[in-house]
Amino acid sequence: MRIPHRVLTVSGFHHLALKARRPGPLASFYRDVFGLEERARHVDEEGLRSVWLALEDGLLMVERADRDDPPPPFEAAPSGWHLLAFRINLQDRARWASRLAELGHPMVSETSYSMYFTDPEGHRFALSHYPAASPL
Repeated sequence: MRIPHRVLTVSGFHHLALKARRPGPLASFYRDVFGLEERARHVDEEGLRSVWLALEDGLLMVERADRDDPPPPFEAAPSGWHLLAFRINLQDRARWASRLAELGHPMVSETSYSMYFTDPEGHRFALSHYPAASPL
């Protein structure tokens, strides 16, 4: 006799963990530039282990890396996670591009829907306003 199984579903996004050579400064970048509220800071015998930042209903966890491997170049497309994309309003696109350039993070690439950048440790992130398109 087969026992019917119920469909399993997830209830939403929980967290994204980002490994960092220097979690404190990288967490400060995401907190200060994007206004993400710091929720927790974890310290162990080696120092700062992680900083958790509020990201909608979940968290961006900036975690200490145990190796100092640089991320792949922006134009590389290895398998695995590609980038973190934040939602913005189309009308703020140019202001965001200017602000990030002033902070030393110029746009690397763009489409009609997204602008692409790298953070202080070289990780990719995007600012997207899909489905609203911008003329390039």
